[in-house]
Amino acid sequence: MLFDAASRGRYATDASIYQIEPVGVVIPRTEDAARVALAAEAGVPILPRGAGTSQCGQTVGAALVIDNSKHLDKVLELDVGRREAVVQPGLVLDQLSARLRPHSLWFPVDVSTPAQATLGGMAGNNSCGARSIRYGNMVHNVLGIEAWLATGEVLAFGPVGSAGGADPGRALAARIDAIVRREAAEIRARWPTVLRRAVPLEHLVEYTDRLTKVFEKHSTRGTWYAHASVGTLHVRPVLNMKADGARKMRAIAEEACAMVREFKGAAFSGEHGDGLVRSEWIEPILGPRIVRALEDIKAVLDPKGLMNPGKIVRPTRMDDAALLRFKPGYATQRVNPALDWSEWGPNEGGAGFAAAVEMCNNNGHCRKFDAGTMCPSFRATGDERHLTRGRANTLRLALSGQLGPGALVSGELYAAMDLCVGCKGCKRECPTGVDMARMKVEFLHHYHGRHGYRARDRGAAGERDVVLLVDTFTNAFEPENARAAVRVLEVEVVEPSCCGMAGAFGYDASHYDVSLRMAEASLLPAVRAVAPDTLVVADGTSCRHQIRDFSAREAQHVARVLERALA
Repeated sequence: MLFDAASRGRYATDASIYQIEPVGVVIPRTEDAARVALAAEAGVPILPRGAGTSQCGQTVGAALVIDNSKHLDKVLELDVGRREAVVQPGLVLDQLSARLRPHSLWFPVDVSTPAQATLGGMAGNNSCGARSIRYGNMVHNVLGIEAWLATGEVLAFGPVGSAGGADPGRALAARIDAIVRREAAEIRARWPTVLRRAVPLEHLVEYTDRLTKVFEKHSTRGTWYAHASVGTLHVRPVLNMKADGARKMRAIAEEACAMVREFKGAAFSGEHGDGLVRSEWIEPILGPRIVRALEDIKAVLDPKGLMNPGKIVRPTRMDDAALLRFKPGYATQRVNPALDWSEWGPNEGGAGFAAAVEMCNNNGHCRKFDAGTMCPSFRATGDERHLTRGRANTLRLALSGQLGPGALVSGELYAAMDLCVGCKGCKRECPTGVDMARMKVEFLHHYHGRHGYRARDRGAAGERDVVLLVDTFTNAFEPENARAAVRVLEVEVVEPSCCGMAGAFGYDASHYDVSLRMAEASLLPAVRAVAPDTLVVADGTSCRHQIRDFSAREAQHVARVLERALA
């Protein structure tokens, strides 16, 4: 359980514009531990969380956050014949796909963020994906859910009419069914057909043209992105949330909502859920009677309103200043930067450095586990603190004074930055180009300026198959050298990743376990898998030492290999 200010700060944001500090964070190792975390008797709100990448603020709130993504991430059962699987809520879609691929199966709700999206979060959002016209949304592909009520009671929900084998489950289903039957006439009047699109296709051109004009009216533009699929348009206005962004956001939302109401069968909600940003716009579309029915259903399942309150029913205003990440008066402290951050803003006073840190929008791409390099320390520990996003959030909170005085040179920030190996994977792979290696250099300048240096901080200590490890520095800065080596040596290339040594990083005794887990991610398994007479090539000194220490194999620099070829 995490209750310190930095941990709560890291879980106060998702990929939305909001920031709400949670009561605390629980990272359960087992499902029973998660049940214990339900603090209903104490009246504490509960907020389950997966990857924390919601764009509408679903996964932030003044609640006890239960992070399912670290340990509750297993495929419990897989029946290939019936094409059914039982999974835990923290399982990432790409991990499920990896289990299904050898059986020529795949899960058809193919969202655009499969490397970080968890199945629990996808179910909560009723995600669709690019092929949902053919295969349906999550609601069409989830056969049942074992759920906990706020009381800790476990119920199994399945197809309509089969909710819960126990009497409590049937009783709840009957009460909800009664509400639906009560409002049948209102539902038919407002929704004569089953809703399958956000804007009817025949109105799509008119809608996009008029919405573009709304953006222009408020001196901005909209970014249209991702798929249209079942008609859900992905669009967001470009707004400066540190200035007048909240005001413009509300004005645009009011006009957009009014426009959507003109189109019969349209909806203001989308596949990314409603959360804090869209919940208040449900009533103008559905009408007060249907919204009261939704409140009644919420009361049946959650009488005390403790499960992620403020979403869907009884919502807050989307522009409530107290809920925003950049609240009125937000400012960062002045620092004298060691590096040049003028690409992001004025270097004077550290404004550019702060702006570079704020480039992290919490999209969570650094949580991916099976491609690229980012982020090796998170892959080893699974901790939000050791994630590129977690480090950026901690830096932002420290720079803006939200972690108290002296936070920029504190032990807590050092602990967050410590396991960054400087691989530069984030600079290349993060959608917003967050360069955490560079930020760590800046942080250490200030930290050591206050605390001094330790001794070890002052300096770092024929015809054959060939396997080439491309170290992360070569991969990031001089990939042409790696490509040349491939052409010359005709080799098998190991998936680029950090070897875990990273200069002096792996020589620090406190980093030993993490360093080894990084090496085991892709490097060491690849080295062990090749034949004993296979030549292993690694240009990085650190990489060669890591290979020798943990695999008893001698890796050679490419120059020595070429020298032998010329002999």
